[in-house]
Amino acid sequence: MFDSGFDLLFMICWIFIAVCIVFVIATRVQAWSRNNSLPVNEAAAVVTHRRTQKFINLVNANIYGHNTTSHSYYITFLTKDGKQIEFKVTNKDYHSTAEGEEGILTFQGTRYISFQKYGG
Repeated sequence: MFDSGFDLLFMICWIFIAVCIVFVIATRVQAWSRNNSLPVNEAAAVVTHRRTQKFINLVNANIYGHNTTSHSYYITFLTKDGKQIEFKVTNKDYHSTAEGEEGILTFQGTRYISFQKYGG
């Protein structure tokens, strides 16, 4: 079936890549399904921390001579009952929220829905 060790190694690499892709998809579908089964919660909360994570696409740098970057935005909330929760949020939500602001946090499981600031 395999003419050389290289053919076997090539097949093993493709199988490994396929298994990784299936694993990532299954994990995300499981998280999505779990979040959908949980109730939507509202909690009084304060913004304690904001952070960004920058990703640089080096593949495009090698192919096209320039790199591209993307950012992920995160906000950490402290609820009045003492729970500290971090959510990935949109660029708009990140830039419209400051540390120390208080309001009502709406979320469903690990899914951020909104943060309504007091007085705003």
